[in-house]
Amino acid sequence: MNQSERELLIKYLSESHALNLATAIDNIPSNRDVFYFLPEEFSNMLYITTPNESRKVIEIKANPNVSFVTVPTDADNGVVTSNSATAKLSDLGILDVCPLIAKQIPDWEATVGEAVDDFVVIEVSFDTAKIFGDQGIFELVLTEDEN
Repeated sequence: MNQSERELLIKYLSESHALNLATAIDNIPSNRDVFYFLPEEFSNMLYITTPNESRKVIEIKANPNVSFVTVPTDADNGVVTSNSATAKLSDLGILDVCPLIAKQIPDWEATVGEAVDDFVVIEVSFDTAKIFGDQGIFELVLTEDEN
């Protein structure tokens, strides 16, 4: 991945904050829209939060292989997608990531309210991605030394 592709990937991920997450167990797919947020420093990982007892958690524990596609950005229809992502419950608690969420998704805590204590953090990692938008289509391979 060259520097301009990396910048475009970060731009698209930073400007959306909503994605469709696909999971599957026993060959039965399940899709849902979720908010996501990024760590302070870019890596090939993003966070989502969900209630501890959600179907997402059950499905991810059974099969960590997931795929996702972000909602297009407003300015240039930028999208990030990966069919080779993995998800796992994070060692971070919801209170650890609330400052990141509040910075990137204003009023998130107001939407969730007191239920925030029942939420867990899921890490979604991806080694490959496709980005596309008004600038074109790029297939990216992210490696450890680039993060």
